[in-house]
Amino acid sequence: MKKKILIIIIFAILLGIGIIVNYQKTKTAKTYNDNKTTYHSSSKIVCQIKGEVVRPGVYYLNAGDHMQDLVLLAGGFTKSADINSVNLVSVLEDNKCYVVAKDNNEETVNEKNNLINVNTATKEELMTLDGIGSSKADAIIKYRQENGNFSSIDDLKNVSGITENIINKNIDKICVK
Repeated sequence: MKKKILIIIIFAILLGIGIIVNYQKTKTAKTYNDNKTTYHSSSKIVCQIKGEVVRPGVYYLNAGDHMQDLVLLAGGFTKSADINSVNLVSVLEDNKCYVVAKDNNEETVNEKNNLINVNTATKEELMTLDGIGSSKADAIIKYRQENGNFSSIDDLKNVSGITENIINKNIDKICVK
């Protein structure tokens, strides 16, 4: 009789463990519906973000994550970002590239001392600097788009073709904001 009771107790414990494990699996596979697209929280998506974020690049997120999650992974917005152009609560789509626009109201030239902000300057503005032609201006802009804003003037050395000599010639004409 004691063996039967012991077997029933062990069976009940195993059954309980099975129910708990099954519940956890179904909880993870909870389905989210957004615009007739089904997402499973356990599935991953890949998204690219570029433009006015600190660390543009490709990021892996969970299906059902929002634009805010992607922006946070990318280090947040730059000072030049047009944050009103981004819907932070929109659900991300797999294999999609998101671009954070530049705020067109930001000044790229400091009016007090006419310094050119290398983080926001146009190609034409960059070409007014000594030793910066069309290709070097393009390289600066490309570097800025791929790596985010420069945190110091010395970071310009990371751009192909920009030497310390070029930076020294322009040190009193440029700034980083």
